Amino acid sequence: MLKKSGYYHIDHGEGYDPYHVGKSRGTGGIGVWTGDTLYISKNFIAYRTIATGPLRTVFELDYEPWSKYGIKETKRISLDLGSNFSRFEISLAPESPVPNYTIGITLHDGKGDIILNDKEGYYGHWEAIDSSYVGEGIIIDAKKVQRAFDFRTSTPDQSQLLILTEPKQKKLIYYAGFAWTKSGQINNKKEWENHLHDFSKMINNPLKVTINE
Repeated sequence: MLKKSGYYHIDHGEGYDPYHVGKSRGTGGIGVWTGDTLYISKNFIAYRTIATGPLRTVFELDYEPWSKYGIKETKRISLDLGSNFSRFEISLAPESPVPNYTIGITLHDGKGDIILNDKEGYYGHWEAIDSSYVGEGIIIDAKKVQRAFDFRTSTPDQSQLLILTEPKQKKLIYYAGFAWTKSGQINNKKEWENHLHDFSKMINNPLKVTINE
């Protein structure tokens, strides 16, 4: 039960929501980067709950065609128990060719540290929020990435880490997530980068099971 307006923005000892998104891509939102403009969708128009745990939560979101490219989008998000990262599987059908599909992480006030690793396909941000630190990250198949860069502007909510991926893919798949120092799991930027590195290795080298009859 909501005790009062804004209650969930205050740390009461079990976590809270201090993460401002606004018109940014938050952690893992997508768009299309053209020139110096990022085209994005509006709010979802339909949703479906696929699974509610206890080991995995899965849901889907549909969007009206967006941008000048008329992109039809269905986004499936799944989160496993104990994981820092959600899996994004996005079905994309543009009416006209797009130059890229871009994944973003907001840089908020621009005082955080950027992590860019094109070789292994992981990207991150480490920043102070209130009295602690938060790490955000994206993990993706490095072969799908065109380039990634740190974009800064005076326009509110538009300074972002942008990852441009290949346009000719019907499904864009990546992982997005975060860690909070007050959880006790990650204590500094180096540990967060190590976690991104280890998770990318796990994703790019999945467990294979062989059954001998």
